[in-house]
Amino acid sequence: MIRTTKAPFAFPLPWNKDVVFTIRAGDVIERGELEAALAEEGAEAVYDFQLAAAFETGVRHLLADPDEAARLLEIAAAEAALESGEHLPADEAAALASARDTVRKVWPPYRLLMAQTARRNELLPTVAFQRFVAGWQGEGLPEFRKGIDGLLSINVLGEFAPIVVRAVGFRAYQALYATGSEKNSVPPSPSDESQAPTASDTPAKAGSSPRPKRAGKGKSGRTTRSSTSRNASSRSSTSGSTAGDTAAQG
Repeated sequence: MIRTTKAPFAFPLPWNKDVVFTIRAGDVIERGELEAALAEEGAEAVYDFQLAAAFETGVRHLLADPDEAARLLEIAAAEAALESGEHLPADEAAALASARDTVRKVWPPYRLLMAQTARRNELLPTVAFQRFVAGWQGEGLPEFRKGIDGLLSINVLGEFAPIVVRAVGFRAYQALYATGSEKNSVPPSPSDESQAPTASDTPAKAGSSPRPKRAGKGKSGRTTRSSTSRNASSRSSTSGSTAGDTAAQG
C-alpha cells in the first residue's frame, strides 16, 4: 500500500511562543489507525444525529404530555438550525438544557452516548499527541523518547501539563484533515457537548464548521421549526479546537 506524506510543521504554544512542538501530519491511513485505536478504548466518534435521535426517543418516552414533548423537540430542532453567533431565546435554552440533563440522567441510550463523547474528548488529544508529535523545543522540556511500540513514551507524555497535551493533541488531530497546502483545515464540527481547552482549562463549547442553514422564517420573524431528525447533521462530536491565545499553561 502506498502511503502519502505531509511535511511536519511547527506549532508554538499560543500562550508561550518559546515552546514549539513539531507535528507530523498523518495521512488518511493513519487517520483510520487513530480512530481504530480510540475504538479499542471505547471512544468511537459520536455524531450529532445519534445524540439527537437518542434525545428524541428519550423525550417521547419520558414525557406523558405529547404536546410538551413536541415543544421540546421543536426547540432542539431550532437550535440545530442556528447559524454561528445566533442563540435561542433564554427561556427556550433553559428548557432545553433542563430536558437534556433529565434525559441524560434517566434514559440509558442517551447517557451512554454522552459518556462516550466525554471519553473521546479526553482520550483523543492524548492519543493524537502520542502518535503525531515528532519533537519539541523549549526550556525545561523532557527528552523526546519513543517506546518499543514506536509511539511517544507514556512516561514522557505524563510530564506535560494536561492543557498542553490537549492543545497540541487537538492541533495534531486537525492536521489529519488538512488537504494539499491547507495546513489549518479542521475536522468535522463537534456537537455542542464537545470540549476544548481554555485559559482556565475548563472545557468550552467548540464549533469549527458552518452549521446548516436555518429554516425559513414566517411573518413573525421566528424560525419555522422542523423535526429534530431532519435538522440533525452528521457532525462528529469530536472536538477540533485548540487552546486560545489567552490560555495559560497549567
